[in-house]
Amino acid sequence: ATQFFTITEDWMYDATANQLQDGTDNKLMGEVSVDDEELKLLKPAAGWYITLEDTGEKALSTPLAIEGRAFVTTFIPLTNRTDANNCPIAHDGNGRIYALDIEGGMAVTDWDSQTGDPTDDLDDLNKANRKKDLGLGIPASPEALFRPDGVSVLTTDDGSAEVLEDKFSLPKSRIYWIEE
Repeated sequence: ATQFFTITEDWMYDATANQLQDGTDNKLMGEVSVDDEELKLLKPAAGWYITLEDTGEKALSTPLAIEGRAFVTTFIPLTNRTDANNCPIAHDGNGRIYALDIEGGMAVTDWDSQTGDPTDDLDDLNKANRKKDLGLGIPASPEALFRPDGVSVLTTDDGSAEVLEDKFSLPKSRIYWIEE
């Protein structure tokens, strides 16, 4: 017999505080240093989640998973203003993007880098490095852009496109499956 069930937050690891990365008893998990005690809590869980911390912040678009990272855009309304249909006014808030490790929700990009290179200082990542403010309005879904010189992630920033990450070691071209 087939059974259906719901995975609840009780079954998942709460990665909101980023204790995997910001903890004190660290060892390496792939390329990221993690707290060993927190890793013991993550392993038996049915996944992980983070709680969006700004009032009213919500994910409104499709996330992008690429090279072990999840990119998720969110919208933070500035006020509770609504239009005649009681819908939030789209430009009345700010966009944000998160770059998260798929395995544990940790920071994978240094958007606070002093050099402007988001891959410059990956040894000192912390909770603050998981997100980047994009500007006014609801941001579009992050997209993978395959270019001759590499693969980039881009989304909107105040109505114009912005390349957010382009240091992927992925193939420089798409691979297609053809079945004959």
